[in-house]
Amino acid sequence: MQTITLHADKNTIDKLLEFISANKLNIKIDKQDKIKDEVLDTIEQIKKGTMKTYTFDDSLKRTDELLKSLKT
Repeated sequence: MQTITLHADKNTIDKLLEFISANKLNIKIDKQDKIKDEVLDTIEQIKKGTMKTYTFDDSLKRTDELLKSLKT
């Protein structure tokens, strides 16, 4: 068995998948959307409270602290 990876726009991939399906080709397709999986994982972590989130003000305060520490 050989594996290929395709990088193309969604429309092109959809057309290719339709062609494979219409011609009943013996091809195993593993759909992966890593960005979507990562976003869903992040949402789940936030819901469960296992991921620390910061407000914009928290980020500004921390950035200021880091910049001040570099000056000394």
